[in-house]
Amino acid sequence: NFQGFVQSDWWAMWHNGLQNGTDQDMPGIADHGIGMTKTCMPPGCKNASLAWYMPSVLATQPSKSIDDAALRILAAIFRLRIKSKCSPPHCKQWLKQNVTRPAHVALARHIAAESIVLLKNDGGLLPLPGKGQEKISSIA
Repeated sequence: NFQGFVQSDWWAMWHNGLQNGTDQDMPGIADHGIGMTKTCMPPGCKNASLAWYMPSVLATQPSKSIDDAALRILAAIFRLRIKSKCSPPHCKQWLKQNVTRPAHVALARHIAAESIVLLKNDGGLLPLPGKGQEKISSIA
């Protein structure tokens, strides 16, 4: 049972992301000026990934969906005790720590090895043809 929250890549979420299971859009409304131009600033920006958190769009979402997304994000914050850590800009030393441990390296290598799928090239399956293969999904 997944106990986390789903976060989009930067500006990768569409207006229906919340109802389709995405809890947080990056970089989020607090950072809406990052990478923006004078012609693309909320609320007039036409970028679909920025449209989902606009009040007019949120008003169409079930309040339970919004509450559930907020709960999943807050649960992660409390579980990781983020509020007990330092807050920027006074935490440069904490952020520069090397927290890599041998157990973390071993786990990362194990996960990477377990996630690799090798295909046997029976019947000339590979390489994939250029035409007729419009949709290929890669999930990391």
